[in-house]
Formats: sequence, C-alpha cells, structure tokens
Amino acid sequence: MGSAHDCSHNKKKTFTNPVFEKGELRSESDVEQKLIYPFLTNVSYLNIPSAWVRTKEYMSPTEIDKAAGKRFGYFPDYSVWLGGLPLMIVEAKEPDVTVETGLREARLYAGEINRRYPPEVNPIGYVLASNGEQIALSEWDSETNVLIALAKDIRTNGRWINSRDLYR
Repeated sequence: MGSAHDCSHNKKKTFTNPVFEKGELRSESDVEQKLIYPFLTNVSYLNIPSAWVRTKEYMSPTEIDKAAGKRFGYFPDYSVWLGGLPLMIVEAKEPDVTVETGLREARLYAGEINRRYPPEVNPIGYVLASNGEQIALSEWDSETNVLIALAKDIRTNGRWINSRDLYR
C-alpha cells in the first residue's frame, strides 16, 4: 500500500469538468484524466471526495489475467477508498477498446483484491469503466446487472451513484 503522499488529491488535476467530446479523448490517459477523474470527483457528477480517489501508484500490483492466460501484476487506473478499505475499482480504456473490456478488467481487480480480505468480506462493491465513448457501472460480481451509458449523454441532473452509496 502507498502512503498518504501517494493520494491523487496531492497531484494537480487540470480538468475540473468531465470532457465528453470524442475528439478530445484520444488515449487511455485522456480518458483517465479528462473524463473519469472529473466524473468521479465533480460535485455535479459522482461527487466522490478527491481524497478518496487513488491512482495506480497507491496500490500494490494485482495479478490478473487480462487476456490469453497471461497473468501479470497490473494496477487499476483508479481506486476509491474510505477508512483504509477499497470501495470501487475504476478502469479506463482507449476509445477503440470496448467498455466491456474495461469492466471485465475492473471486475478481475475487484475479485482479486476482495480475496485479500476474510471470507464474506468484500469491501469493493462497485466497478466502473469508460473508453471515453461509454461509461459502464456494475456491482463488482455482476455481469448481468450492468448500467452502460453513452458518455455524451451523461448530464449533471442524472443520478448514478454518489459517495454516500459507496459505503452504505
């Protein structure tokens, strides 16, 4: 685990409102920084306190099988924490990668991380993924109860989950 100085809130973020324009999101990094982080933290969207949102550097590598039986230590793009417990895993993908791929990887991370806790204790409740075109949200262990929306259709009056829902 990282220390408090690893928290993403100590890093300067230049985008306060999510960018939904497809032409502005060309890479995974663009999706992470211009769409996902503001979507997580902006008061008009999920309103998760920035101190709860951690970047890749915060976590230790998690061994998952991303494809073709090749297991390696990877890091989720973001994780949301409260009181020392991970609540949500967030995965960004390049615009030409399906949002379902990101959701699958987020579920793999969540499953492996939840296994680090005692049986029946699964602190990670949700996974979120985006490829810049779509945003997907589901419970960590559900492949059927999935909410997928076009990113451009997400508006500030829409309600997904907010920080209160993460620790209910």
